[in-house]
Amino acid sequence: MTGQPARPRPWRVPALAAVAAAAALTGCSSMPASPAGQPSPLTSTQHPRVAPSVSASSPADPGPSPAQVRAIDAGRIRALIRSHPTGSISVAALDLTTGRRFAAGATSGMWTASAYKLFVLESLLMNRQAPGTTGLSSYEISSATTMIENSDNVAGYELWEDAGGNPALSSAADRLGMTDTTPGVSDPTFTATSGSDCLLLLQALVDRQSPLNAASRRFVLQLMAGVEADQRWGVGVAADKGTTVYNKNGWLSIDNSNAPGENDNDLWAVTSLGIITSSGDRVLMAVLTRHNPSFDVGVTLVQHLAKPLAGYVTA
Repeated sequence: MTGQPARPRPWRVPALAAVAAAAALTGCSSMPASPAGQPSPLTSTQHPRVAPSVSASSPADPGPSPAQVRAIDAGRIRALIRSHPTGSISVAALDLTTGRRFAAGATSGMWTASAYKLFVLESLLMNRQAPGTTGLSSYEISSATTMIENSDNVAGYELWEDAGGNPALSSAADRLGMTDTTPGVSDPTFTATSGSDCLLLLQALVDRQSPLNAASRRFVLQLMAGVEADQRWGVGVAADKGTTVYNKNGWLSIDNSNAPGENDNDLWAVTSLGIITSSGDRVLMAVLTRHNPSFDVGVTLVQHLAKPLAGYVTA
């Protein structure tokens, strides 16, 4: 496993009747000159024709229906999944306003890469929180901030240990109902999961019935809203302009020095988890990919999946 990279008013054709009248008055059969930069509406060999009338009551083209939009977006997602090796992609999204959801791709075995840090923080908070507070020490608050906002690896490992390691992750997965999630063997970055399970991780941050109390939910969302600028790629491309994006991304080049089943010939796992506002609705999104030839290719794939994913659930 190798380290992560730093990272003009439109011109209108004169009415034909007015043109004919002007020509008769001047004794000139040529058409009036066009405004600068605009083509003449008729050439010297053309004859004016009366344009077909359009009834003011003619219905405008309503465009595709919501069901057609969803079919188009689902088709785009599934085509991308089919174009990659089996087990390379897992996506899921939930519109919290309408309850519409979508999931496709692998149902397990997707490495979180650095997105495991969100899992670690939620696990730690479940163990430490007390009524009205996160229960974290000032040092843990500082470490959690750099772990989420800057994806700091040292802070990630320290808090993973503070939370209780893999047993704590397994316990948190059980509490959240994440049935497709298993902590990594070589390293927590290899925590295996699915897009649908990651939605449960995100839902815990917005659900009042979550194992996380209100103080803990606010704390995590504050950090996810403050992720440094060069790590704000991913699901945020589907967000409405000017809205807040809460995200945690992961990216990892995976060599062949890890535990069995956790090697990938220096290919990349690139993931993006987040909560966005899309078409005015609040949407939870998870896009996980692996076997990418480079970090940039992975980011592009994630973002090409994110747009139709949000489009489907908000249509």
